[in-house]
Amino acid sequence: MKLIVFSGFLGAGKTVTILSFAKWLLQKSTAGKDTSLVVLENEIGDVAYDKTMLKSRGLTVKNLLSGCICCTLSTDLPVQLGEIKAEYDPDYVIIEPTGAAFVDRIKQAVSYAGVDGRDVSIITVVDTSRMSKLMIVAPYLIENQIRNADILLLSKTDLTADKEVSEAKAIVDEFYNGTIIENTPYGIDDADAFWEKVIGRYGQF
Repeated sequence: MKLIVFSGFLGAGKTVTILSFAKWLLQKSTAGKDTSLVVLENEIGDVAYDKTMLKSRGLTVKNLLSGCICCTLSTDLPVQLGEIKAEYDPDYVIIEPTGAAFVDRIKQAVSYAGVDGRDVSIITVVDTSRMSKLMIVAPYLIENQIRNADILLLSKTDLTADKEVSEAKAIVDEFYNGTIIENTPYGIDDADAFWEKVIGRYGQF
């Protein structure tokens, strides 16, 4: 069971990106075996808004509510992963934490579930349209989400002024030297080609 964590601040485009990724992943098959996945959705409130969207696309979705999996629900995460393993035994679990989650703490919580670190991938979605402002209001959080990523997806580059995109890239370059993919499936017609490019750069999933 491999884990793929999609981090990023509120409104960066995580859910839309997950929908695109999940569709692509489910179309893949290995040695004639269909790919299976479960989405684990974490929302701070008591109502799972994103769950409705994800389930409407035919995905199996589980929720952790009323807290953040990197802190107040960190002990619940290993339990939930164990239950998902026992009930579904999926090939993949996609985790969408809250926008306020610190990625290094999620990595630690996941390790308590006995998941090998080599089976965990972190994808951080960076909102280029608000990067400068976010670095003012939540600098430590944004830096943490960037530094701990295996892959960075720069979202909304097709909707953002060139100057703001350049400023966002400069901030990213200050903290990160890993795999960077410009834009997300927001403005991409061929999602299959997009995710194949991500794998080509990153080398696994």
